[in-house]
Amino acid sequence: MRIAGCLSAALSWPRLIFSYPVRALRFAIGSALPGGVQCPVMSHFDVRKAAQVVAFFIQKRGGKTDLIDAMKLAYMADRTSMDLYDVPILYDDFCHMKHGPVDTRTYDYAKGSGSEQPIWDSYIERRDNDLSLTPNALKDNFDRLSDTEVDVLERVAKKFSDIKSFDLVSWIHENCKEWEDPGRTSNWLPFERVFEVLKKNNIEERVERIQEIRNLKEELAKAQ
Repeated sequence: MRIAGCLSAALSWPRLIFSYPVRALRFAIGSALPGGVQCPVMSHFDVRKAAQVVAFFIQKRGGKTDLIDAMKLAYMADRTSMDLYDVPILYDDFCHMKHGPVDTRTYDYAKGSGSEQPIWDSYIERRDNDLSLTPNALKDNFDRLSDTEVDVLERVAKKFSDIKSFDLVSWIHENCKEWEDPGRTSNWLPFERVFEVLKKNNIEERVERIQEIRNLKEELAKAQ
């Protein structure tokens, strides 16, 4: 079976499993475990997980923030996770935009143009550029996030507790040297560039690991 092959491959990647939060990996392989707890399988991009990440930061901002603030925090969470564990939290694609780096699919959903928009909207309400939590989000247990990932989100929320919106944009422009001003358009920001700025070695291997996890998620989704 394809799913069993993917599971065997995952279990043969000790470095991957070491760096990838165990509870999060459980969501990717849990449904393949005979007699095990049935866990939702993540595709390449997990919109519910992205919504939970943004909802987490909105909660930390007192229940309301703006679109720019939320997107900058989501990017910084992925960047921090790459620095600490060699993998992002959302496995989204990054791009350069006028106000700094952005998780592209997360941004699409925040703007209301995602392919599974009702899932996102069950967590986050948007009025113009203001984001707030839905009643569903207020009682959600953020089950897509591992303890390790929550720790990363806590670190980011604490670090930027007094820096918001355009002040956060200015901080990122000054301190995240991977960002390049694209003018009035947007340009792809490769993982290689982020790792380079983070002064990581074996960059190609690290990027391959991210792609392997993405591929695993896609294969498991197809097998359902």
